[in-house]
Amino acid sequence: RTLLQLFAGVAVSGLPHVAAQTRTPRVVVAGAGIMGANIAYQLAKRGAAVTVIERDAPGTGATAKSFAWINATFSKRPRQYYQLNRLGMEAWRSLQHEMSLPLKWGGSVEWYADEKQGEELREAVKAHQAWAYPVAIVDRGKLAALEPKVTFGRVAAAAHADDEGHVDPVAATEVLLQRARSFGAAVRTKTWVTGLDITKQLRAVQTNLGDLPADVLVVACGIDTPRVASMAGLHVPLKESPGVLVHTTPQPELLNRVVLAPGAHMKQKPDGRIVTGVGFGGTPTTDSSMAAAEKFLHTAA
Repeated sequence: RTLLQLFAGVAVSGLPHVAAQTRTPRVVVAGAGIMGANIAYQLAKRGAAVTVIERDAPGTGATAKSFAWINATFSKRPRQYYQLNRLGMEAWRSLQHEMSLPLKWGGSVEWYADEKQGEELREAVKAHQAWAYPVAIVDRGKLAALEPKVTFGRVAAAAHADDEGHVDPVAATEVLLQRARSFGAAVRTKTWVTGLDITKQLRAVQTNLGDLPADVLVVACGIDTPRVASMAGLHVPLKESPGVLVHTTPQPELLNRVVLAPGAHMKQKPDGRIVTGVGFGGTPTTDSSMAAAEKFLHTAA
């Protein structure tokens, strides 16, 4: 409740001049990734005049580099952050009722061969069960039934969280932008913010292709967020979290859900492509060469 009240307060207090206007509010959304696309859709659906600007092609920044696992699992701490992620999971379900999305539910399976890591997994499951998260410790037989085409090796401990899912983030971005367009939003590529025309309030967003009249600017431009926010006198800290994902060509159906194996995490997108990486807190390598990809695929296999 505190979280929702906080965001409600920001939404109301942040746009006082828009609330007083009788004309349609003009909103520029900087960034056409999954965040910007959904914000544009939600605002356009509610009647705002929305223009989305994107430096490159939609969904090619952080969105394309996301594993896109929909969860509120063990790293989601403290509890307020866990609750935010639970709200995010429900938001995806709500979106799915509104439109057809490249999204698969079915949960995740996770296991460890190492006894120490296995005990840590058991403790993490207990902690999340106390928060009413649908996750349970499972035995090897259950694990094999959930993912019959996976060879597990040694299993010290395993868990199944059945309320999770994953999405093709680039394809979902395209769907959301198309829905935003259906409500009148404009999408401009090869366009980026160069400055802001502000007197008492925002008057226009300055871009490399000219000024866009605006009452509101939504900053959703990934790693470019600190630069754009600084134009309004705001400091937005950004934590660098490097990593590499490997995408295969389309494969026969092999994985039913997100698979978190020792040394490799993987999923199979709705189009059959398998996506694999390791860890979600940043990895020590940014080697995206074909040789590195082949080595990683060999490990995952």
